[in-house]
Amino acid sequence: MSFFLTGDSKRKNGKKRAAPLKANGKNGVDEVPKKSKRKNKLDEVEVSSDEDDIQYGDGHGESDTESVHEDANQTAFRKAHELLNSLKAGEKDEDEVAARLRDHAAASVGTLHKKVADSVEMDDDDEMKHTKHRFSVVSVAISPCGRYCVSVGKESTIIKYDIDAKEVVGVIKRDKSIPESERKTHGGTIHAVAISPDGRYIVSGGIDAVLKVWDMRTLAHVKDLRGHRSAITALSFRINSPHLFSVSKDRTSRLWDIDQMGFVDSMLGHQDGIVGVTALSRERAVTVGGYDRSVRMWKVQEESQLVFNGTSGCISIECVTMLNEDHFVTGAADGSLSIWSIMKKKPTCTKEKAHGESETGESRWIVSLCAIPYTDLLLSGSSDGQLRVWKVAEDYKTMEEVYSYEVLGFINSIAFCPKTCRVVLGVGQEHKMGRWWKDMEARNSVVILRLRGLPELPTNMDEKA
Repeated sequence: MSFFLTGDSKRKNGKKRAAPLKANGKNGVDEVPKKSKRKNKLDEVEVSSDEDDIQYGDGHGESDTESVHEDANQTAFRKAHELLNSLKAGEKDEDEVAARLRDHAAASVGTLHKKVADSVEMDDDDEMKHTKHRFSVVSVAISPCGRYCVSVGKESTIIKYDIDAKEVVGVIKRDKSIPESERKTHGGTIHAVAISPDGRYIVSGGIDAVLKVWDMRTLAHVKDLRGHRSAITALSFRINSPHLFSVSKDRTSRLWDIDQMGFVDSMLGHQDGIVGVTALSRERAVTVGGYDRSVRMWKVQEESQLVFNGTSGCISIECVTMLNEDHFVTGAADGSLSIWSIMKKKPTCTKEKAHGESETGESRWIVSLCAIPYTDLLLSGSSDGQLRVWKVAEDYKTMEEVYSYEVLGFINSIAFCPKTCRVVLGVGQEHKMGRWWKDMEARNSVVILRLRGLPELPTNMDEKA
């Protein structure tokens, strides 16, 4: 049974079946329908040859169909030729060009595993912070250019921050003096925020079950997207695509096209509210179902799903991030980090108590994860006061901590920009989904760091179905 919602069961592919033609004439021959007088007059109107030769574009009579319409092979050849020319223009030797081409090919099929973790370090001098949120920051996003970051807090405020200028440049705040029917802002806590890959839109979702789209430049309200029946908990755009995945406490995952401002598909299967989602370049997403202790990979084009079940001891699977198209990492409430492969139903590696234990002897909850796509580098956040950096082995069977950076409080969200190598952290005194604990030493803030020592990261994220 497909996990997609379908329309009228009496229709196939959403099209009505055409009615058969009736033989009204003699000997079963169809009669030609009679035309009205108006249609007969229109048929008699002559069309001049000048009207047939209407010119488009640059005014040339011949249409350049070869340059406008390309088949898959022509497109692939053109892109390969452009890439090769760009590499040669960099005055690199043949070995460097060959290495770049290998990385490009591996990234295209989603299997690239570039080794960068050993060279990573962070410096206090690069740290920036703003504390404009009144309550805990629950989600952050960084623009593709790396200049702006957007954060949301439990006080239902969206803040846009200019990293280069080190100042807040815009705020979207709920105004209680405006009647609720006329408000454009969210009606309660905002749980998730994302920036479109083209940098045009901000999308936010929260307890009111409405996706709100905002103009990135002006912060003006653009559109409300409705469909979820309960709180929206996480958002993730596909790389270089307007397709957005949203997940909710209503146990559904939905796919939206932000360019068209419309709904595409709905995916069903989880037995509890979904709390995390991640996607890369292909038309697929990975979601985690909280207390149902399951991970699901949704293959949208194939209309299928892969189901992975966590252990009963993990309590709840809380967050997920993709290393590449075939491997992903989850974080659980029992403090464990697990690496998964789409070829196996069980984790290839599990790191118990990844962030240590609390004063009461309980494992610290894994709150947030962020993998640097197509590399061996993984970032994790909890409440132990440390942002931890992990190196994932090439065979995905082990992971080891290579670096840590002190950040007091709950690291509720992590975002990364490959262009500038900046990391943005959403930090709060409380956990993003509740008020079970409170760290009075921490400050509700957005922390911006830079990963130093990274080699050139893969930039080819071509769309792959």
